[in-house]
Amino acid sequence: MWLRQSTASQEIKLGAFLDSTDGNTAETGLTIANTDIKLTKGGATTETNKNSGGATHVAGGRYSAVLDATDTDTLGILEVDVHVSGALAVHRSYLVVPAVVYDAIVLGTDSLDVNVAQWLGTAVATPTVAGVPEVDLTHMAGGTQTVTDLKDFADAGYDPATNKVQGVVLVDTTTTNTDMRGTDSALLATSAPTNFGDLAITVTTGQVTVGTNNDKTGYTASTVSDKTGYSLSASQTFDVTGNLSGSVGSVTGAVGSVTGAVGSVTGNVGGNVAGSVASVTGNVDGNVTGSVASNLELGPAEVNAEVVDALNVDTYAEPGQGAPAATTSLVAKINYLYKAWRNKTEQTATTTSLYDDAGTTVDQKAMVSDDGTTFIKGEQGTGP
Repeated sequence: MWLRQSTASQEIKLGAFLDSTDGNTAETGLTIANTDIKLTKGGATTETNKNSGGATHVAGGRYSAVLDATDTDTLGILEVDVHVSGALAVHRSYLVVPAVVYDAIVLGTDSLDVNVAQWLGTAVATPTVAGVPEVDLTHMAGGTQTVTDLKDFADAGYDPATNKVQGVVLVDTTTTNTDMRGTDSALLATSAPTNFGDLAITVTTGQVTVGTNNDKTGYTASTVSDKTGYSLSASQTFDVTGNLSGSVGSVTGAVGSVTGAVGSVTGNVGGNVAGSVASVTGNVDGNVTGSVASNLELGPAEVNAEVVDALNVDTYAEPGQGAPAATTSLVAKINYLYKAWRNKTEQTATTTSLYDDAGTTVDQKAMVSDDGTTFIKGEQGTGP
């Protein structure tokens, strides 16, 4: 069994403890103190007592002991020996490992340290950029090469004089493409759509801003893989069937759902609102789930209904065992009075005892005395 170095609350099992006479009968009632549990740490030649706490019986002569950070402070083999009167000696061995090893292999909550320190006995070069290894290319396909001598690429048509690959030189020199084809291999139309000139597009730092589009009828914004930098500068009126991320000045019409902060809403909200709402003016017909920062105004009927529920419908469990607090809620105080009137009580010459609902366990008690002249009842304390 592995143990985590310098870690408290690690339970181990000892035994089975067998009778010292017949060597067979399980000893289930032994008293094993911490001084009876001897520890030998990391191959040491001397043994020490377990730091604190003994061992308690579990079953069949097997006992449980809990090691603390002092017991497990030394890496290596931890030998545990116990020999108490009436039972044969018991010996167990455990392996104390570093916390990172225990967490990685036993718990699976950490990773082992696998940093590369050497290549075939030679220290690895310190990287210029942290986390990025320094790589010096000296051989390719078994032969010595340099960066400027990449034969596989150069022999395939690379022209060092023009820094171009011969197969695509034509693309670099083409100014007009007269044979552009679509996916159906048909020639594309040479003229733009009739309304292409009305589309004003301004390109600034890689972003495209649409100025004014006079005819938006029938346009539907579906899924666009990259919407970064796109904006509508003027007010627009059209349907959006997909998702809309970003700020919107105002929306006129029905909105299915909104996730995030909304500056103001005028009109009814038929569905749910997920997120924070600064304020609500008007009635909320449905439920509100979450916290409400300001007060909610309730009418007399609602307040009366809540009070009636608290007094006549809601039920409260009787106080359990313990000393009644000097400062506590009104509900607790009333509960103690009802418990004292209802439950079993017992009076002796020295003690007044108040039992639980079952009448078997003393929950509260108070000391009493009577010298024939003065009767004194002390403050209620905890039972039994």
